[in-house]
Amino acid sequence: MVSSFSSHDVDPDRLTKAGARLLADYLEYAGSGGTPMAAAGAGAADPFEASVRSRLAEYGITVVPQYGVGGYRVDFAAAHPDDPSRMILAVEADGASYRDSGSVRDRDRLRKEHLERLGWRFHRLWSTNWFHDPDTEVARLREAYDQAVASSPPVQPEPADTSASPADAPVPPEAPETPVPPQASGVVATRPSASPDRL
Repeated sequence: MVSSFSSHDVDPDRLTKAGARLLADYLEYAGSGGTPMAAAGAGAADPFEASVRSRLAEYGITVVPQYGVGGYRVDFAAAHPDDPSRMILAVEADGASYRDSGSVRDRDRLRKEHLERLGWRFHRLWSTNWFHDPDTEVARLREAYDQAVASSPPVQPEPADTSASPADAPVPPEAPETPVPPQASGVVATRPSASPDRL
């Protein structure tokens, strides 16, 4: 993306249109090298989010609350253990995005289906269950995370291309000059090698 200004040049108090706000969000996203704003530390965690993060961190599971850009955010995104920049499990709770959904169909079925089409594994976390029996909910969440890790093996680096073109082929070392058999006069002459730079 090429822009004559950055997201820092935009006054958030003057953004009255959704398009301008989205542009500022996208400029911030692009300016950070593709790091989502939530991953960069945007927003403070509420007690529920803090509890989920700390309990999962005890088991080595990294979660980012409110992962996403703009108005479409996942409540918690869990990272792959071998690649922390790759999110593999969407954990949706009954928080603000759940309450603000237009219909039961949107919040209970469509978000889950959409995330799964994008390659995410999905897990529903109910906050009341979390506070009443956190150990059971942590166990369920760990099981969902382990299944997501098993179905998302680490990305292997692409193998090097072995079919090199002639232009890419290494230039052989220059062959030494070969002696020519002596002629009748007794003078020894040499013949140049067949190197292209001598033709």
